[in-house]
Amino acid sequence: MTPARNKFVLERHWPRTLRDYGVEGTDLLAHAGLSPGLFSEGDVRLTQDAYFRLWRSFEGFVDEPAFPVLLGRQVEYVPFDPLVFAWISCRNIEEGLHRMARFYPVRGPMRLVVTGLEDGVRAEIAGLKDNPPGSLIATELVTVTHLARMATRFTFAPRRVVSHVAVPDPTMFEIYFGVPVEEGEVSGIEFDREDAARPFLTAGHPMWRKFDPGLRPRLSELRSGTEMGPKVRSIIAAGLAAGRDTVEEVAEVLSLPVRSVHRKLRSEGSQFREELLAVRQGFARHYLEKTELRMDEIANLLNFSGSAGFVRAFTGWTGLSPEAVRAQAQAGDRIEDGGE
Repeated sequence: MTPARNKFVLERHWPRTLRDYGVEGTDLLAHAGLSPGLFSEGDVRLTQDAYFRLWRSFEGFVDEPAFPVLLGRQVEYVPFDPLVFAWISCRNIEEGLHRMARFYPVRGPMRLVVTGLEDGVRAEIAGLKDNPPGSLIATELVTVTHLARMATRFTFAPRRVVSHVAVPDPTMFEIYFGVPVEEGEVSGIEFDREDAARPFLTAGHPMWRKFDPGLRPRLSELRSGTEMGPKVRSIIAAGLAAGRDTVEEVAEVLSLPVRSVHRKLRSEGSQFREELLAVRQGFARHYLEKTELRMDEIANLLNFSGSAGFVRAFTGWTGLSPEAVRAQAQAGDRIEDGGE
């Protein structure tokens, strides 16, 4: 485990959250014993103790015990959140939970352990030392539930919701979840098999509008008369953030044998790895030039095993480091702004 993963990344939502609740950032940071300029700094990482102090101080400043319900539901409305984008790229809750588990380590030492059950699926929060703030655990559980309901467009209750620390206002959380929050040794959430397999209805999610048209999946490309290359690229684009980037997965969507996909691509003068590379490069450029995502977040969205692998691959593709491409894009933006 790298040293960075022993610390929590300060999420981008904090300045907006403080504005929404009328909390002065400098007062909150002073109460938590943290640097007064923390929210204006770039890539901020906090020790577990400091991160927990921030949450507990926020609990004290907000006169609303059920604020985790509101906070957990707001994740959908962040302009572009990599975890949410990966989630809406999945096909169902079970796949979404496994993909979410890939994003937990880039946020900090907290882990999401997903276990398939005979009659459902369980996701448990692990890796935390000491007792975390109840509002933090509650927010995580609400976030999972909200994303599941949003993506399926169906309001259902998880089978079980468990917390190993006391949550504020248990009655309010029972109303939200539809089941009481149980006390247990490990915090987590369970879904029935039927709910875990509900298909996601997210093809037209507004987050896709952040991308140039050439990067968006187009259902029209899947018509029988379309060449194989555009079909393959569209299917890869739709599933890449969810980790679906193999020829077998593309062939399954097309209801074709893998050999037929390879044969049709060869007849067009292409290969599957070339189509995958084109999609990866397009998304990589977008993330570097038009977002502030960290390298580990981009690596996850492109289905690399880590940021080092992404950096090596990108440098090999372009002859430039990802940081250099991002700096060029930012310099260009400054020139355009100065010319207006």
